Amino acid sequence: MKTLKFDAIYRFSLLLLVSIWLIIPHLTSVFIALFGIVVIYGISKKHLIFKLNYILLGFTLLYIIYFAYCFPEWLSKIAKENYEYKLSYLIFPFIFSFLPKEGMKRNTVYFQFITFVFILSLYCIVQSLIMYNSGSGLGAFYSSSFSPLHHPTYFAAFISLAVFMLLEIMKGVDSKWRRFGIIILILYFGILHLPLGSLSGMLVYLLLLGFVVIKWSIKRLKPMVRILFFFVIGVCIAIVSVTQVSLTANIKNTGNFIVEYIKDPSEFVKSRPAIMQGNEARLVVWTVTGEIIKEHPLGVGVNHLQNKMYEKLKKYGKNDLAALKYNPHNQFLQTAGETGIIGFLLFIIILIYGSYQAYLQKNWILIFIFFSLALNCLFESMLQRQSGIVFYTMWIAILSSGLLIPKKELT
Repeated sequence: MKTLKFDAIYRFSLLLLVSIWLIIPHLTSVFIALFGIVVIYGISKKHLIFKLNYILLGFTLLYIIYFAYCFPEWLSKIAKENYEYKLSYLIFPFIFSFLPKEGMKRNTVYFQFITFVFILSLYCIVQSLIMYNSGSGLGAFYSSSFSPLHHPTYFAAFISLAVFMLLEIMKGVDSKWRRFGIIILILYFGILHLPLGSLSGMLVYLLLLGFVVIKWSIKRLKPMVRILFFFVIGVCIAIVSVTQVSLTANIKNTGNFIVEYIKDPSEFVKSRPAIMQGNEARLVVWTVTGEIIKEHPLGVGVNHLQNKMYEKLKKYGKNDLAALKYNPHNQFLQTAGETGIIGFLLFIIILIYGSYQAYLQKNWILIFIFFSLALNCLFESMLQRQSGIVFYTMWIAILSSGLLIPKKELT
């Protein structure tokens, strides 16, 4: 196989890897394996060269820690599932430590991902319409009913990355009509956050969009026009707040819960009703997980955290919540509870070191990925499901490897 032909196959398999799994998640492992075979062939024929990446090395070490914490039940079904789910920490660092001698066009990969996020959104809309016509009511357009293939928070993370990619692409677009089309697509992706109902996902999107709008207004608008511009935005936000009653109620209740929780966390847990709202239950499971970490600073093992949480919740008399067998809904607490201070510190080091290296390289999209991961990890155990593990590990590996190069930098 000539180098030119191999490069074409490498590009094609990479494009499949970053896109198809979004709409056919059950075939994720197939496309990872396909790309892995291409990489192994490229290594054997010296089409690919090794490049040491300390960010990816950190994920490899994290996998080793998770594997060790499956002991002494390595051969049990639960242990196998856990270290199989975390294989992305090992596989992506390997396959993206060997790179072609010439990089790939950044925008080609970005367009592929954006296209399939768009296709995924159309699938969600169509299947919700079908459910609605079948008598499911407006609930068909909200949360997991709207996004059955991926948890809403993960889909929201996909959308935010697609928006950042669109903003990067727009920098090199001269046509006003194309820029207008990109802006419409960004707004469309923003509207999708309403049916998804993920507060953390919406927060990431709004912070990203807010930063871009403020930066643009400072550069382009005169002071008085800028004031009028932000007044109009404020009115639009007020209209959304009035029309989205469930969203505003969710935000208001969350604020009340936080105030009550800060006063006395233990009393907050004890006083909760049997049936709780989402963020109310989240504060409860955070509290019991924190107590478990305090009692077991070296971790309880990958297979035991939820059992410990179940026992704690039963002691507090929260039998209904215990029966749901939730995870901590916070990746930092999840990692600390399972792998103790060792795994927790390594995870924090990966986030900080990765962000610092991205800043030195002015790799803004990589900084955004780390920011998105860190913020979402505050509200969800983002690296406990395949959608989160594959998405974040893959894109951190791709974006930190130096594989993607802007068109103007290609020779």
